[in-house]
Amino acid sequence: MAEGNADPNAAAIAAAAQATAAAGAAAADANGAAELARLQAQVEAATGSVAKAFATTQAALRAANPTLPETVFEAPDLDTLIANVQAHQATAQHVTDQINAQADGAAPPAPALPAAPITAGIVRELSAAPAGTKGLDRIKFGLNQRS
Repeated sequence: MAEGNADPNAAAIAAAAQATAAAGAAAADANGAAELARLQAQVEAATGSVAKAFATTQAALRAANPTLPETVFEAPDLDTLIANVQAHQATAQHVTDQINAQADGAAPPAPALPAAPITAGIVRELSAAPAGTKGLDRIKFGLNQRS
């Protein structure tokens, strides 16, 4: 067919295609809703099993470390819980070592290294570049402030 000539059946074909697409979209929505519900159920089941495993881990760590305070076990996730327990165990071990050393009459062991870097408490006061400083000199001044 030449361009510019309208197909008399084009409107009917377009309407049928649109109806078919709408029917397909409705079926896809129905299947999509069922699939979404199935996936949501799986997520809820997995979340429940993760929460149960976390609670079991908390209980096991409480049973294994009865001398640690309860606040150690109040953590939002597994990594924080394990870090809390390990940190408190290390502190308890260090204190026990000090007590045993003093009981034996020996010098107590050296204190534990700080957890934070030495420079953590240092506050630097930055000053403005001297008046009239421009371009690369101003950049050099700013970089020297950082080091």
